[in-house]
Amino acid sequence: MKRKDAPLFLFSFVLTLVTWLYVGSLFDPAKSKEFNVPLTIDARPGYVAVYPTETVTVVVTGSSTSMDRLRPQDLRAVANATSIDDGSIDANITVTGPKDLDLTYSPKTARVRLNLEKEARKPFAVEFERPGPDGVVAQTVPAKVIVRGPASVVERVARAVVGYDLGKDHAEQPSEWKVRLLAKDGEPVTTLTVEPDMVQIDANALAMAPRSLVVSPVTSGQPAAGFRVANISVKPSLLKAQIPPALAASISSLSTSPILLDGARADVVTKVSVLTPDGIKVVGDSTVDVTVKIVPEGAPPRSGQ
Repeated sequence: MKRKDAPLFLFSFVLTLVTWLYVGSLFDPAKSKEFNVPLTIDARPGYVAVYPTETVTVVVTGSSTSMDRLRPQDLRAVANATSIDDGSIDANITVTGPKDLDLTYSPKTARVRLNLEKEARKPFAVEFERPGPDGVVAQTVPAKVIVRGPASVVERVARAVVGYDLGKDHAEQPSEWKVRLLAKDGEPVTTLTVEPDMVQIDANALAMAPRSLVVSPVTSGQPAAGFRVANISVKPSLLKAQIPPALAASISSLSTSPILLDGARADVVTKVSVLTPDGIKVVGDSTVDVTVKIVPEGAPPRSGQ
């Protein structure tokens, strides 16, 4: 190429480049989008952030093609607090993402407080969201949960709970319940890691603490003509049973299998089973001894009746 043609060549190159960029912008125009990116605290080993739990507002600008490929997890905001141990610092925030995108963000710094990391086991229980019958208990696994995070926050936790609605059938409830952490005054404690953070409650584990119920004998038929039932005794007369909360208010006694009296002229002594509605479980033996005293019509009451 001759020296005198060099300026013309340079002009042609620049014109081609500008044209290419212009045409490219027409087919792949720039786009902008705002993201709220969780702030990660970079601390020394053994230390964790008490606060903040805030997000960083990031405005991303780039070509339509690049923006369409962008995922929220491609953006990361980090506050560097590695220069201190237990204490507070105004930490600089750095936001990173794909290199072909332009990032602007706010805020540029965050007030960070660090604390020694602590792990503790806390008692776990089911708490009922609506008042239920006295004595309702619920068994869950595990009996304790592991709580992990800043020592000053972990020490505030008094117990871990899940809320169970006694006003709903178990089938209508969630399959899993999220564990909540509460302080001694009942206020929620957040920002901690809980293991496990979800638990299951077995429907069979929701029951009343065993309660004594009266056994009511049931008879069938009539004694022979000229005879009558003078008295019916049951041993034991009370049985302990576990009762689902939904039935607690409506159950006060348990019936027996029918005792046949057809044509009886003498006492009927028998062992019968106690009938239990669905969901009710007798603690121990579910049979009772029943004595039906049969006397002639007009006979005086027997001693002890």
